[in-house]
Amino acid sequence: MSLSKVLKLTGVMVVLIAQTLFVSGQKTSIWKISKDGRTSYLGGTVHILKASDFPLPGKYEELYEKCDKLVFEADVTAVQDPQVIQSMMSEMMYADGRTLKTELNKKNYKKVKKLAKANGLPMLALDQMKPGMLMTTFSVMELQKSGVSESGVDPYFQNMVKEDKENPKPIEYFETPEFQLNMLANMGMDDPNKYVKYSLKEMKKPTSDFSEMTAAWKTGDSKVFEDIITQMKEDDPGQYNVLLKKRNENWMPMIKEYLEDDPMEFIMVGAAHLFGEDGLLNLLEKAGYTVEQI
Repeated sequence: MSLSKVLKLTGVMVVLIAQTLFVSGQKTSIWKISKDGRTSYLGGTVHILKASDFPLPGKYEELYEKCDKLVFEADVTAVQDPQVIQSMMSEMMYADGRTLKTELNKKNYKKVKKLAKANGLPMLALDQMKPGMLMTTFSVMELQKSGVSESGVDPYFQNMVKEDKENPKPIEYFETPEFQLNMLANMGMDDPNKYVKYSLKEMKKPTSDFSEMTAAWKTGDSKVFEDIITQMKEDDPGQYNVLLKKRNENWMPMIKEYLEDDPMEFIMVGAAHLFGEDGLLNLLEKAGYTVEQI
């Protein structure tokens, strides 16, 4: 698998996927957010999917047609741009003489070598990678083995807008591709051994866990995600703060602005951002908004 394919599939890292078809009247991972007579919608997404996960739950298509504007975490389709890919590749590599061999202890490096060999990847090609890129590469390859290889909710709608030449909907983003590139490039840099150890542990989880998350997304089952978030917070609080907590806090002022203007927005972010004490749904309720699952 080429590095560009890895980058295209990973775009934004977060949680993910399933196979339960939408049934009319069934709850979804979409919430109606209202205050002072104004209403917008907040939907959880998954960034990569199995082919069998399509079509998407019907409510997503309905709100796409109904809304005045779409808002996403970032433009995940930007990683299809060769210039962005080249920038990502250079950002994700050590360029100061360090390598994985110099940064990882012998135990972790041995595990990485073993995993690379199992996936047919030469360590010579991986040794220059920073920890975030390395573990993202392995994670994507493991997902592909279980049939996860299709674009997810975000690229599905972003491409739909780009292909609509007659009446494309306005689309905005919380973060730039450069911000997300920097975030991924810096993952695990403060403590590479701890990060690699945690990531390897997560990769050992069975594919049934992945399917459980997908089913939870399609039905809006918060408990499954809250359990995942709690475990992440306990195992790696630094990663939890960087990937979820701080980003949710950064997005809240922008979300409030969207909720207080006249256009009706359909805001779509990774499902893991919705739940838990630091999740967007809880933050919105604390800010005085009415939050209703649909």
